[in-house]
Amino acid sequence: MVKGSNWYEINRVEDVISPALVVYPDRIEANIKMMIQIAGGTDSLRPHIKTHKIAEIINLQLKHGINKFKCATIAEATLLAKCDAPDILLAMQPVGINIHRFFELMVQYPNSSFSTIVDNEEIILKMNSLASEKKLPVSLWLDINNGMNRTGITPNKEAVLLYKKIELLDGIIAQGLHVYDGHIHESDFNLRQQICDKDFDLVVTLKSRIEQLGIKIKTIVAGGTPTFPIHIKRDNIEVCPGTPLLWDQGYADTYKDLKFLAAAVLVGAIVRAIVEKMYKEKKLREAKVSKGILFSSGLVAGGAMVGLLSAFLNSFEIPVGLEEQMFVGNTPAIITLIAVIGLILLVITSGKEKNA
Repeated sequence: MVKGSNWYEINRVEDVISPALVVYPDRIEANIKMMIQIAGGTDSLRPHIKTHKIAEIINLQLKHGINKFKCATIAEATLLAKCDAPDILLAMQPVGINIHRFFELMVQYPNSSFSTIVDNEEIILKMNSLASEKKLPVSLWLDINNGMNRTGITPNKEAVLLYKKIELLDGIIAQGLHVYDGHIHESDFNLRQQICDKDFDLVVTLKSRIEQLGIKIKTIVAGGTPTFPIHIKRDNIEVCPGTPLLWDQGYADTYKDLKFLAAAVLVGAIVRAIVEKMYKEKKLREAKVSKGILFSSGLVAGGAMVGLLSAFLNSFEIPVGLEEQMFVGNTPAIITLIAVIGLILLVITSGKEKNA
């Protein structure tokens, strides 16, 4: 069922081992089609997989002709390669051992084209040295900070010189510029567009200054979910929506101009059992349960937090694979589960229900 108020209902839900994330392929496919429609086709689409990290969803996108993808970790890049994704952009600058892991990916999965982002000379020189040693050219994008203030180089004279260095080094293939404007999240589309255009002017100016040196900027990878409908109107742009694949209630409430469908719910029999015991009156109980289901679907987008954590770990050159392994043990998982259950119960029990 793609539409309808009870789209999330599951036949024999008691057979589902919980807690479990349940996804709805028909709704995901509808979101893929809408994403392609907004982008005017697949040529300029480079969806981010950090929200879902699911092979079947990657394959659905491949089926619809999407061949370029963006990811935040080596583990996500590996998942994409295992799905035979043709073009994979690791949008997290490799540091320390992850530089070697990135090159290992290139060797292990020769049928996929890999690229990554950089924002400083030290990493660029390390990448070039390893590329020359292995006789394996590496594709790099210069990461630009146009207001997010998390990663990237300020679009100034230093950025011009850094891109020139990328262009001239023998072991590197300069791909273009990468810009993530995750700081733009205004719910009003006109205001969002105004801020997006203003901040992107800095990138346009940088591109012009680089091209005055006789260096062509072929492509700019720009934006996330809130701004991809704005960036797609520009020339030589690739856009990177991620959340639309599963969507969630929080985004739906904030971005009324984006008509994607929530396509995942968190099935939590423990929480539901507690709620049903707390509320004996039928209408109130049903309203509380429904509220919990919708809120749980909003937690799906929490995968983005993993990307932030990975960025933090990478900045301190944490040893190999730790960002993918640190939550493997049972104790952290149990603590996280208890926290999530507590949060869901808090949301469910707060406020008055209109249907009560």
